[in-house]
Amino acid sequence: MRLNKELVREILLAVEASEKSPRSWINLSSEGHGEEVIAYHVMLLDEAGLLVGQDLSSMSRFDWRPNMRG
Repeated sequence: MRLNKELVREILLAVEASEKSPRSWINLSSEGHGEEVIAYHVMLLDEAGLLVGQDLSSMSRFDWRPNMRG
């Protein structure tokens, strides 16, 4: 799967705009992108240390927490 820079930007902006506590879960969705594509991009952001992600696919949804490490 190829990196979609616009989707990465959309995910990071959604995390930044969230009014929830940084330790809470954020439900992500994106028009035109399936859950697998979003999960893949969140996994890449997690590996890069830009957020902390957890795949909850066994629960039929994906939730993610931002990385607030200094």
